[in-house]
Amino acid sequence: MTACNRVWTRALVEKDCASWPADQRGRWLELFGDESSPRPWVRETAYQRAGVYTRYLSITGEDWLTPNGVRLFVRSVEKKVCPRTVAGYVAALFGIGRLLRPEVNLHWLYRAAVRMIQLA
Repeated sequence: MTACNRVWTRALVEKDCASWPADQRGRWLELFGDESSPRPWVRETAYQRAGVYTRYLSITGEDWLTPNGVRLFVRSVEKKVCPRTVAGYVAALFGIGRLLRPEVNLHWLYRAAVRMIQLA
């Protein structure tokens, strides 16, 4: 049996984003839920980044990426994982934010991710 992070089915993609706000869930399904659409990431990347974003939403209680939310998220996860992993999580948040709302300026999050990767 193939791992769920490698299989493309609409049901699995819907499961990835089940707890997200409706507009973001719709955008995610538009990008990854249709078998015929070209996808910006391979399934493993989409699965991992969706998991990080889901964790962000549940930890912060926010419905979108904010500087305060990212700080709270980082404080929460840095106790459990190494600095390089935390930097990867922030980079994942930037990547997913860019796809979910391409019109929103997330340069602040990009700078934070780059800085954290340099320090990790």
